[in-house]
Amino acid sequence: MPIIDTHAHIFPGDFGPPPGGCDPASWPSVEPGPDPDTSLLVNGPMRFPAKKIWFDAEARLEASAASGLDAELLSPFPALLNYRVPGPLGRDLCRVTNEYIAGLVDAYPDRFYGLGTIPLQDPDLGTAELTEIAKLGLLGVEIASNINGVSLHDPSLDGFWAEAQRLGTAVFVHGMPVPSDRVPGAAAATFGVGAEASLGAASIIAGGVAEKYPDLKISFSHAGGGFPMILTRAQWFWGRTWNEEPPLPESERPEAAPWFAEHGPIELARRFYYDSLVFDRRAIRYLADMFGTDRLLVGSDYPAMHREQPIAKTLRSMGLSEAELDDVLWNNCFRFLGIDSPKLSSSIVGVTVSSLTSYLDSLEDDDGVSQPWTSPGPVAQRPPRLLLTLLGDYWWQRTEPLPSAAIVALLAEFGVSDSAARAALSRLTRNGLLVTSRSGRRTFVQLSARAADVLNDGARRIFTFGETPAPWDGMWSLVAFSIPEQYRSARDELRKALRWLGFAPLYDGLWVSPRDHAGDVISQLNDLGIATATAFRATALPLPGGGAIGAGPVSDIPARAWDLDGLRAAYQEFVEFAGLLRDQTEAGRISTSDALIARTRVMNEWRAFPALDPDLPDELLPPAWPRASAREQFIACYDLLGPLATRRVRQIIARYSPELAGRAAYHNTELTMSDATD
Repeated sequence: MPIIDTHAHIFPGDFGPPPGGCDPASWPSVEPGPDPDTSLLVNGPMRFPAKKIWFDAEARLEASAASGLDAELLSPFPALLNYRVPGPLGRDLCRVTNEYIAGLVDAYPDRFYGLGTIPLQDPDLGTAELTEIAKLGLLGVEIASNINGVSLHDPSLDGFWAEAQRLGTAVFVHGMPVPSDRVPGAAAATFGVGAEASLGAASIIAGGVAEKYPDLKISFSHAGGGFPMILTRAQWFWGRTWNEEPPLPESERPEAAPWFAEHGPIELARRFYYDSLVFDRRAIRYLADMFGTDRLLVGSDYPAMHREQPIAKTLRSMGLSEAELDDVLWNNCFRFLGIDSPKLSSSIVGVTVSSLTSYLDSLEDDDGVSQPWTSPGPVAQRPPRLLLTLLGDYWWQRTEPLPSAAIVALLAEFGVSDSAARAALSRLTRNGLLVTSRSGRRTFVQLSARAADVLNDGARRIFTFGETPAPWDGMWSLVAFSIPEQYRSARDELRKALRWLGFAPLYDGLWVSPRDHAGDVISQLNDLGIATATAFRATALPLPGGGAIGAGPVSDIPARAWDLDGLRAAYQEFVEFAGLLRDQTEAGRISTSDALIARTRVMNEWRAFPALDPDLPDELLPPAWPRASAREQFIACYDLLGPLATRRVRQIIARYSPELAGRAAYHNTELTMSDATD
């Protein structure tokens, strides 16, 4: 049963230099700590000692695996919710944090989901950032239970709540104490956080936010602090009855708001979600009874607090039904986020290549109707990946730097905002894939040597995939392993490597490939330090319970190991899409703008197949296998669209550097450079 931690914090290991005009003391930094394993997050007067798990993805994944965790919903360290600085500076800080979290989500899409943060000290500025949050691939935002002392039901925040509802943005409200001498300083992290979390929830319920915006998706940290216990008192003031019995007639109830509201406080509170970070099964039982198990989430406040070991140990011991436990541990999080619950599966084809069907179903030939290739598809949701694709397609093997403004304009063709484009440039530069330089007031970027190598290797794999397969020698490569749970991260890395090599699980602990990859696997095992595994070649494969397959007919082996039906469907969708696009291109009905989008989309769709298709020999494939047809359509579309798309790229670059525009060129699927006739 999978588990996701919905209350897990992180911060960037490098915030970069302060923006121009910013007081350096107002900009956070990460500095060396008292020992090699500890760094200091310096944020104003705060000096927070942090281990690598706060900002290092690999250390984080290793720690999560050791806890028995499958995924995390990452949110910013609450100390970064700095509403005291001016709005524009707050926006700059939020963007650095958001880009970092989005980068982790992009790099580990099955392990990390992300929430960003926005500068709500300037409500209009903060609200505008919600769209940018979504473009980064983040699913919501974390906000404090008060905005520098301003309540969450304050009218100045109405625009934020309205936009969050319109966009379907998930909002995680984290308890944030305000300066006070009501409790000793050391108690601020206990009673202070709990009291403030309670006030944050109460302001949304009693302040009219929940009534006014009924479709909001909100979760509360620390189960809303003391809010669930005091909620029954609020219910009495609303209805003047005990035990959530029907309210008294209106004539017998006070007319003062908020008590004279259409819905009772408990009913409103049940719309939202609460993490179960209350440290005691008796408290969890109360939450389950009050709100229902469909409203509870796993939360740990990690790494500020240690996780229960193993994660959710108490929840598992409470006698919840399997369906209830599955909701709390996994499904409820994704309901809060507004997306379908991912299914953890070992299938080689876990998802469809793209949602082409939704476009093809409504396809018409009328000139005024949008065609599927005018939409960039999923690639535009990942601006860094899109940027590398464009540079690989039209600036391949070029060393001249391009104006960053031209890059921003190029990405705008795909609906990427200026801020998201500049965030992509910043992220790729920090990751060593781009090199920036300045000339006067202009910034220029170029691919690093490392990025060029990555693009070259990727191009060779993408454009040679699906060529005539090598004949099969009748031998199978097998990998057998048994890796203890405490080494789960190594096991996950091994599975990734095996999938990349075209292996699939025949059954638990035994992976198989018809290609000679045993030597490659042994190298991977050595690199990962795995001793409880072996790789070898064989002509027959053992069956669970005895017997063997492979010594005689082998047609049943691929069906056991690979989802060939799902892969066939993905290929057929691609063939249909690319065939229609090819016809339109040959008929001269594709503009230069549409050609640029369409060619990029075709590339994005095709390059997914090498990771999905194990490249089985013809002897092991079902009849009429569509890989060759898909490759033919890809080659035709990609090569036909090259001249048109390059013209559009040149037009865009010419706005910022006419002398560089003519150097944009395209390569065909044989990696031969060609020119575009203007």
